[in-house]
Amino acid sequence: MKRLVLALLTLAGLVVWPQAAGADEYGAPVCAEYGYSAGFRDDALVKAIAIGMAESHCKTWERGPNPDDQGLWQVRAYPERVAKYGDLLVASNNARAAYDLSAQGTNWQSNWAASNCEDRGNPRCYAYWMATAQDAAQRYRNDTAQSAVSMRDGHQEVFTRGADGQVWHKWWYGGAWSGWDSLGGGQVSSPPAAVSMHDNHIELFARGNGGDVLHRFWYGQGWSPWYSLGGSITGTPSVVSMRPGHLEIFARGTDNQIWHKWWYGSTWSEWAPMGGGTVGSTPSAVSMTDGHIELFVRGPGGDLLHRFYYGNGWSPYYSLGGGITGAPAAVSMYNGHLEVFARGTDSNLYHRYWYGQGWSEWSGMGGGTIASSPSVLSMKPNHLELFARGHDNSVLHRFYYGAGWSDWSGIG
Repeated sequence: MKRLVLALLTLAGLVVWPQAAGADEYGAPVCAEYGYSAGFRDDALVKAIAIGMAESHCKTWERGPNPDDQGLWQVRAYPERVAKYGDLLVASNNARAAYDLSAQGTNWQSNWAASNCEDRGNPRCYAYWMATAQDAAQRYRNDTAQSAVSMRDGHQEVFTRGADGQVWHKWWYGGAWSGWDSLGGGQVSSPPAAVSMHDNHIELFARGNGGDVLHRFWYGQGWSPWYSLGGSITGTPSVVSMRPGHLEIFARGTDNQIWHKWWYGSTWSEWAPMGGGTVGSTPSAVSMTDGHIELFVRGPGGDLLHRFYYGNGWSPYYSLGGGITGAPAAVSMYNGHLEVFARGTDSNLYHRYWYGQGWSEWSGMGGGTIASSPSVLSMKPNHLELFARGHDNSVLHRFYYGAGWSDWSGIG
């Protein structure tokens, strides 16, 4: 059987990957492709790929010792399952069944022996395939590895999720970067998102281990504990303030649509769906003027989608083209300016911008490849700070001061 060959195509200056695997192709990229399409995300996608490799080597045509065990995830072809999902030797059907039977990737114990085995030397155990699965899932990662915020001119702060599951941060106050410091307070299951709605004030959000959104804040005297804001999300939330005293959270729900909730100074709203269709990543929200929000997200086809709020309701999604992987990052460095950054499927960074008359074309930023979606902030007009994870898991940083971009440099 031939191995999976991924041919690069070009779209608007970025490369995109074909979405269909041939029926005789196999391996972790096949499980990644069909698992992602079925709904597996983030760590659940990694484990799904590993289990698929242990069960069938991710062969669409494979049957187990029991001939009723079929396909990528060896789903048993009970008549009622076939009636619900169709032929389980069809990869997309097998993936949808595995997604439902594993409780969206949260509970594999009932149907897959490979999920109970921790022997890293045994290829029939999911643990054997975890490194392979991590590599295959990387293209479908939706979250930024870090979040950056400025709560006053000359200040910037970077937050990330550490290997211990806690949030860590480091900061710059005009002279040098601090070391990394843990915020403590308990584990989270996504990288954090940070925003400031007025000077000396930071609000921090992350996905909790139960899929809810967690929130904590800094008012100059120390950090609050985490509080749950409910919800059921995948990936990292995005948050924006379009005027002092206002906060709005956007997150991709388990239905792959964007949901939001907001704070207008006294209490939080309930979570509400925004409609408009399904999306393929965590969103990025930015405000370039009071009362105005711009929302960006990767579309299901890999293009960049954009919608906006000008006080009278939300626009539909418009495609800005491109072929991106992971979540975009948007910023405004002065009124009327928008800039959006995204990692292409070649792992290089691309951007396009709006200066009041229309959108530029996509252009590559050069400087080398990165291993995560970017994050970006502006701490004063005509000034941008850009962050991404390097291939050694360090945080990389580059900046723009009006006369061109610096090179990437590591900040640890």
